Amino acid sequence: MNEKPGYYAIIPSDVRYDTRLPSKAPLLYGEITALANKSGSCWASDDYFCRLYGVSRSTVQAWMQALERYGYIVRNVTFKPDSKEIDKRYITLSSAVYPKTGQGYAEKSDKGIPKNRTDNNTSINKNIRASSTLESDFEKLWKLYPKKIGKKPALAAYKRAMSRKKNPATNRQIQDGIVAYRQLIK
Repeated sequence: MNEKPGYYAIIPSDVRYDTRLPSKAPLLYGEITALANKSGSCWASDDYFCRLYGVSRSTVQAWMQALERYGYIVRNVTFKPDSKEIDKRYITLSSAVYPKTGQGYAEKSDKGIPKNRTDNNTSINKNIRASSTLESDFEKLWKLYPKKIGKKPALAAYKRAMSRKKNPATNRQIQDGIVAYRQLIK
């Protein structure tokens, strides 16, 4: 097998996060999905995988055995007539990972996305990160504030001021305002 496939690889979370697997076995699984995408099964040799990953045959075999042991792939071998010599090996994706068709999760899979899961949306993550940064910045400014009352409304006002579309406030401006207020009340 001399070609590198131009297909995408799929590594389901079950495979990616399985701590029982050797470190690069999930990557091998992804390569198998890319090669199997063309015809439904992968027939690449161990030598192909050895060259691809720059590892020994025993390493490839260990990765394959782990993927098979934990139910992620199925290996079928055909032997040459009247011999124990392997003629062809076919690697298919296990129905435990792709229960419906071998090409995606089943509609009612027990390994599907839980109903109560929240999406890992990067914009949500950015908002959470921005909010926690705003809160930590506010805490620094709150230490300067002379009257320690109304912290919650002050935080809300701080967030509004910092997130205005036109002319947002800066920490420096707010800090200067607090310092001026402290001098005013002395």
